[in-house]
Amino acid sequence: MIRRASDSAFMAFVMLASIYLWLEADTFPTFPRMGPVDSDFWPKIVFGLLAVLAGLYLVQTLVLKPFW
Repeated sequence: MIRRASDSAFMAFVMLASIYLWLEADTFPTFPRMGPVDSDFWPKIVFGLLAVLAGLYLVQTLVLKPFW
């Protein structure tokens, strides 16, 4: 039970950190020549996918396998 709680806490941290870093990617400088594929394109893909996967893990751990 302690392992599941620590895994859930770590995944919550990863999800929040990914959301924060997604928002930080919005502050990257833009280059008009690059168009829609700018300097924030790949960081947003990586951190968005990481946040979604961490959220799915939390749902699986907390909702589908409750602590009690």
